[in-house]
Parts: sequence; C-alpha cells; structure tokens
Amino acid sequence: MGLVGSLGDHKAPGHDVISNTLMKIIAPYLIEPFVDLVNSCLSQGFVPHHFKISLITPIHKGGHKSDPGNYRPISTISVLAKLFEKVLCSRLVKYLDKYRILSELQFDFRQGRSTADALNVLMESLYGAVDNAKIISFADDTCLVFEQSSWEEVKNKTITDLNTVKRWFDWNMLSVNMKKTHFLPISLTINSLPDYDYLCFDGDRINRVEFTRYLGVYVDCHPRWDIHSVELHKRLRKILYKIRIAREILPWDMRYTVYYALLQSVHQYGISAWGDLVGRYYLIIERAQKRLLKVLFEKPILFSTEMLFRELRILDPRQLYLETLITSISKQA
Repeated sequence: MGLVGSLGDHKAPGHDVISNTLMKIIAPYLIEPFVDLVNSCLSQGFVPHHFKISLITPIHKGGHKSDPGNYRPISTISVLAKLFEKVLCSRLVKYLDKYRILSELQFDFRQGRSTADALNVLMESLYGAVDNAKIISFADDTCLVFEQSSWEEVKNKTITDLNTVKRWFDWNMLSVNMKKTHFLPISLTINSLPDYDYLCFDGDRINRVEFTRYLGVYVDCHPRWDIHSVELHKRLRKILYKIRIAREILPWDMRYTVYYALLQSVHQYGISAWGDLVGRYYLIIERAQKRLLKVLFEKPILFSTEMLFRELRILDPRQLYLETLITSISKQA
C-alpha cells in the first residue's frame, strides 16, 4: 500500500486508462492478488505482456525537427507496470548497495545523491590532480576527466580510455552519440591550452569547445564561470515578466513562496560548484537578484541593498553559497 500511496495523482495513465487516483481507491481490493502476481513474476523471471505495453510521446530536444535523433521518447506505462517496476527497483537497489556494485561516481537514481553531488566531484577533479581517468555519471550525462603532465599525454590517455569505454558500451549493447560528444581542455591560464582542435576516435571527429553545459551548469575552459554567470543572469531576467504579474495577484506572504520557487531554486542550483565567483561575475548575479526582489516586493529602484536583504530576510548570492557549502560539509561529516 505504501507504493500505491507514492503514486502521483496528476500523472498520465497508460494504455489501460487506469489512473493513479483510481488505483488508490481500488488498491485495498487488489493488493493481495497483485502481490501474488509480483511474487510469481519474480520467482519465475516472467513479465506479463500487459506490463510491456507503453505509450510513446516524442519530445523535441532541439535542432532540426526532421531529425528523429533530436527527439527524446517519453514512455507512459500502465499503473500496474509502475508498481511492478517500483518493487523490482527496490530489490535491485538493495542488492546493489549491499554488495557495493555501483560506482561511487554514479549519482542518478540513488538515494541521498543529486546533480549537485556530481557537479561537486567534477569541480574537485578539475581543480585538483586526477591520477587516472575519472568517469562521473548522472543518467545519460557522462563526463570523463583526464589529467597528465602534458597535453600530448592527455590526448593519448583520452584515446586509450575512450577505446576501453567503447568496448564496454559495445559489450552491453549501448551506443555513444558522437554528435553530442566533445572535449573541453581545462587550464587556469590562457597560454597553456593545447594546440589541437579535435580528436580522432573510431573514425569520428571529436571537436574541441570553449565551454560546455553539463547538468545545467556552463563550464568554461579556465574556469572562471563567466559564461555561466551571464547565462544565469539571462535566465533570471526572463522571469521578470512573471514576477510583475505575480505581485499584482498574490498576497504579501505568498510572494516569498514565488521567490523561493521561481528565483532561488534557479539561482541556487549547482551553486556549491560555481558559487565561488570573482569580481564582476558575482555582481552580475547579485544585480539580477536585487532587481527581481525589488519588483516582487514593490521596492523603489534606489532602495538600499543592505536594507533590502535585511528587511526581507533573504540571503544574497555570497551568503547562499556559504550556506550551501556548510550544509554540504555537514552532510559528509
């Protein structure tokens, strides 16, 4: 019954048109035969045909709409199949955790782990020494980090380890989307970047980029987070129109809910990785935050910044970064 209760009320039904809400109503009458069915499936290694049927909806991810590769298939299965998968997933995770089969660098679909943890590991790898190749994975977003004493050695190490990764993919009947694969050289100084612009691998060309978007955060080649700060500023500014509408219809206390849901959630995402901004990049984010706060809470444009944060009891970007860091450290202690 606990698994049935965890089903969302507003999720689309599968091909049998049985909604999650209806299942919660009839669950007391079906729970015993369903448990018997699940136990039989697990003991016999059998999945009912009904559970294998799904409704596929293609979602355009970007690029030309005539290319099928630019769509992400969203599968909607029946509510009974969802419950069966939840039971199976629970047992698999317990087994994998018990025998420590999953890599510590696998973050998706694991309790207590998030994209923020994956980003933190990536930043530690970029700022520190990486003796060997490190693979950081979250769902289908995988990042390989290499460190050697010269760029030529990095190149050779990358090709060697990519071949190892490809063999593993081939063995497990998986493929790499080479169109979305690129390499980003990381250096703290401009003059110490490599002199090659691409890598040749398995008949394909992996092009070099000056920055990349990984798990929603823009990582540049130095990294100073200037590109990420500019993109974040753009995203915050786009919310301004929604904020103007919200303040006209919402009471004062509900405006805090809007701020935390629409603004701080965007601003805080991944901040433990990129939050140590310097100089003008920090000011870019702070200005956007101040502007949005003044519009939402109807403050004059020249209202004191210090009074703004003190009166509203809202953290500025630097304070939010420090709070997130302290929270992250306390979780690891």
